[in-house]
Amino acid sequence: MLELFYNKIFIATVFSTVLAQLIKTLLDVLQTKRFERSSLFRGAGMPSSHTSTVVSLSIGVFIVEGVNTVSIITFVFASIVVRDVIGDKVFATQQQNIINIIIQDIVENKKIERNHLIGHSALEVLFGILIAIFSIFVIFVLF
Repeated sequence: MLELFYNKIFIATVFSTVLAQLIKTLLDVLQTKRFERSSLFRGAGMPSSHTSTVVSLSIGVFIVEGVNTVSIITFVFASIVVRDVIGDKVFATQQQNIINIIIQDIVENKKIERNHLIGHSALEVLFGILIAIFSIFVIFVLF
């Protein structure tokens, strides 16, 4: 069991996730001028911790194992997650626009704006990938 805490893939993946969440929280504090603990666990926003987690896992497995069945599986898994977090954002935005049109027609032509936190933009995913690469570099090269 203790081997887990010495495994570079595990350490890099956890490091990448935590780093992305801390950056997301810092950006929230800078934007809102206040700290909220919920930011530490929020799923959506800049950067994508989902992306940084699965990409660091995939790169770590590739570095350790080379091209084999496991590295291919982690690559496919990472690709699916990255596609889904972008797709969720697009889908939620489309739903929001449709709901706003319906509400506008019903209630005195007033549009209701909602700041939804579902999914990620392509930029948020890109920064998640960059955090993953940085995390892999720190754990595999510097330690």
